[in-house]
Amino acid sequence: MDDKEIIILRSYLYKTKSEEKYEEFLKEHESVLWQPMSFFDSEQEEIDKVTIYQAHEDHLERLNLISPKYSKLDKGEMPEFNQLTGKIKTQGNEITSLGNLLLRVADLND
Repeated sequence: MDDKEIIILRSYLYKTKSEEKYEEFLKEHESVLWQPMSFFDSEQEEIDKVTIYQAHEDHLERLNLISPKYSKLDKGEMPEFNQLTGKIKTQGNEITSLGNLLLRVADLND
């Protein structure tokens, strides 16, 4: 893990705390946590930023430190799929127990 991934992981911890602490953390680490958006007509630099940010989140997910949140479906209802990735659409990510443990052991859980 690199420093950016630790900051991203900690941001998920702060999402579970008070809104004020989360906003303060976001402001402090805005350069890392600003999630760029990419569109088909985006400049290559923007596409690169999105790709790098997503690579950090994907790595945290592979390490089981964050996990996707899926919406609950009614019986027989089909999930929506992300047209770009082909994966089931999520409602974002959340920190896992292992992610919490890692931050606690590293004394980064404030």
